[in-house]
Amino acid sequence: SSRPPPGDDDDLKIPWTSSDFSEMSKVGGASEYERRHRPYAKPRTLPPSLAEQWAYAARRYSKYQGYAWTGVVVVAGAAYLGSYLTTS
Repeated sequence: SSRPPPGDDDDLKIPWTSSDFSEMSKVGGASEYERRHRPYAKPRTLPPSLAEQWAYAARRYSKYQGYAWTGVVVVAGAAYLGSYLTTS
């Protein structure tokens, strides 16, 4: 069996100091970290209720309601005009 060159041994060299280990112990265990960071973790707050979602949508998008109705009226008018012109 061949021996590795001097200084190239397989001894484990730990680059941390004891203060690093004490800092790591404050973080918590691996299971605690996994519980907090897994993609399917439980949400920290309750999801908004349906009423809250409707209120948000009404506040956010009600300013576009006039444009939507204007579009409906214009398209209905164009359809009526097109049917009138093609049938008469």
